[in-house]
Amino acid sequence: MLYLVICRSKTYPIPPEFIDAFIATCEYCGKLQQQGKVKLFAPFASFNGGMTILDVDSHDDAVHAIAGAPILPFAKTALIGP
Repeated sequence: MLYLVICRSKTYPIPPEFIDAFIATCEYCGKLQQQGKVKLFAPFASFNGGMTILDVDSHDDAVHAIAGAPILPFAKTALIGP
């Protein structure tokens, strides 16, 4: 099943911790992509967030993938799927 995940910074201006977590999340999504769970990861040009398309077996798998993202404490996250 495909899910769209949209993350944006909770605050503006973006705190320095967000940038570190954002970079770590890019690496995390790369690992999920190697496992076939991420079809697309695209950071926003403003670096205040990004979007991901997950290809997972269930809603629980999507939630689990999001829960592992280092950016989670700093971001508002929306999960859109079937």
